[in-house]
Amino acid sequence: MNQQMSEEYKKSIILLYMNGKPIEEIVSEFGVVRSTFYRWLRRYREIKLSKDEVMTADDIRALQLKVARLEEENLIFKKAMAIFTRDSRNELTQSDD
Repeated sequence: MNQQMSEEYKKSIILLYMNGKPIEEIVSEFGVVRSTFYRWLRRYREIKLSKDEVMTADDIRALQLKVARLEEENLIFKKAMAIFTRDSRNELTQSDD
């Protein structure tokens, strides 16, 4: 099957598997290559974090990117704070003279 399928279509196929439909039936019924099915499974399978909270691999990847971006911003703010603190100390010592 060489056509592009929507994310909703892929998710619905994975949901069939999660609800107990055998992989053999899914790949033959929908014409999906087994390796493609497993790739979709890794991407769209839901991971239950708590009673009310569920995430997918894409959600986790998005959170990892967000954490990395926030850590980078934090590092920039720390460096800026060090520069401004050093500059303000220099101004204070110069004004005391």
